[in-house]
Amino acid sequence: MKLNHTILSIFFASVSILSCMDDEDPNAQLNSEIKQIDSYLATSGLSDEAFFDNSSGIRFIVNNQGQYPPAHSGQKVKLSYSTSLFSDRTVISSSVIEEVAEKIQPQGLAYAVSALLGGSSGTFYVPSKYAYGATGATNIPANSTIIFTISSISVQKTSVEQAQFDLDTAAIHTFVKANDPDAMMLPSGVWYKITQPGSGPRPTPYSTISFDYTLKALASPNTTIQQSTLSNYGIFGLIDGLKVGLPQITQGSKVTFYIPSGLGYGPNGATGIAKNANLIFEINLTNVAK
Repeated sequence: MKLNHTILSIFFASVSILSCMDDEDPNAQLNSEIKQIDSYLATSGLSDEAFFDNSSGIRFIVNNQGQYPPAHSGQKVKLSYSTSLFSDRTVISSSVIEEVAEKIQPQGLAYAVSALLGGSSGTFYVPSKYAYGATGATNIPANSTIIFTISSISVQKTSVEQAQFDLDTAAIHTFVKANDPDAMMLPSGVWYKITQPGSGPRPTPYSTISFDYTLKALASPNTTIQQSTLSNYGIFGLIDGLKVGLPQITQGSKVTFYIPSGLGYGPNGATGIAKNANLIFEINLTNVAK
C-alpha cells in the first residue's frame, strides 16, 4: 500500500537528517537499501500488507492495530521493541524505554512511534540513514538497514491533557446518555453510533478515503459549524478522534462520532471551533480506496 505522504512527511521535515552520502550520488546508499527492503518484502509475500513511505524509504507492517491515538510532542511513551540487522535478521537487542516522544532516538524508531496508534505492534524496515548511519553503533556495522520490531507501545497524556480529558469525557457521557443512549464508547474516549451500516471494505488508519461530513460542537448541537466533502484524503492526516473512530466502520456507513477536545482541535481550537471544544462529527463514508 502506498502511504499518503501527508501522513508522516511532517515528521521528517521537523528533525535533522543523518548524513551518509556517496560523493557522487548523495542518495546512492539510501536507494540501494530501499531496493533491498522492497525485494525482500516482495519475495516474502509481504508487499500487500506493508505500508510504503516513499518520502523516507521506511516500510512497515502493522501486526496488531491499537485503539488509542498516536503519541504527540510532550507525551511520555513506553515502548517495548527489538532491534535486528536486516542483512541476516540477527537480533541485536531487546529494550523497554520510557521517554518523551520527541526525545526518542534514532529517527527510525521515533518514526515508528509517530506512525503507530497507541496499543499497536508493528515491524519497521528502516534504511541506515534513519537508523545508525555511517557510524553504526555497538554491534551494528556502519550503513546497516535495521528492523525495529515493536511489541507494544503505550502513550501517557500530560497532566494538563489528562485533566481536560476527564472533563471532556464526563461531558460527552452526560450528553449521549440524554440524547443518544445507543452510542458506544471506544477505549480512546471517543463515542460513536452507526446510523446506517455499510457493506464495503473497512479502512485502516492509513487508508485513503472519501466522506461527507457535518461538524458541530457538543455545546451547540443544533448549530452546524461546517458541512463539506473530503475526497481521497488520508485518515492519518485527520484529527485523532477520527484516526481511531473511522476504522470502526465500513464503506457505505453513516456514523455519528462524539470526540473529546484533546482528540479534536485541543486548546488552540480552529476556525469556527472554540478551544477545548468537544465535537460531533456526522459522517457518511462514501469510499475506501483499494
